[in-house]
Amino acid sequence: MKKQTSFFLLFIFIFLNAFSQDIERRTLTMGPFYGVKVFSKLDIKLIPSEVNKAIIYGDHKDEVILSLKNKMIKIKLASKSVLNLGYTYIELYHSEPLDRIVAHQGVTLTTEAIEQTSLKVEAKSGAIITLEANVDRLDAVSNSAGRIHLKGQATNFNLSLSTSGSCEAEELLTEQSQVKSYAGGYAHINASELVDAKIIGGGVLRVYGSPKKQVTQTNLGGKIIIEE
Repeated sequence: MKKQTSFFLLFIFIFLNAFSQDIERRTLTMGPFYGVKVFSKLDIKLIPSEVNKAIIYGDHKDEVILSLKNKMIKIKLASKSVLNLGYTYIELYHSEPLDRIVAHQGVTLTTEAIEQTSLKVEAKSGAIITLEANVDRLDAVSNSAGRIHLKGQATNFNLSLSTSGSCEAEELLTEQSQVKSYAGGYAHINASELVDAKIIGGGVLRVYGSPKKQVTQTNLGGKIIIEE
């Protein structure tokens, strides 16, 4: 009986210790910012708020570096932590609308729904951005195997792809979309009035929404597919 009791108490101790480690977090506060750049394979969620702060969880929470310059916040791991295995998650709260969101180096970035006049998003070096937006103008850049997933509404959508960058935006309802793709870019878009697309070097563009006007150019293996 004593052995069973000891084993049970040991189990409870291990469980509580593991649980306490799971909920450990680090909180950093900063001034207002209008742009975000994230590096180092971090997982981050952007959350509108009345305050500006980052709540950091995970294996490298104490090695996360935040710097704020010209209203742009940069978030990355200290150099010694970049090559170490582990998972780090950040909730970034912001009080001002963000006009530019950039993800590098395998970052996974998500947002709550965004409603504002304009926005620019960039996914580079294997980073993934997923967001819902309701804007007048949306600019998106994806290169070096970056991936962007978009839904919502935009009056004007401008997309630039290169070196195997991709953008899945068939659920982003636009009036006018302009797409330029070089060296293997891949995209889905949705436009009702105009699509203006140039696909060069093996890229593929699929167009949804039956746009009334279509201005297209392909070269060196590029393809444009108009979906019915």
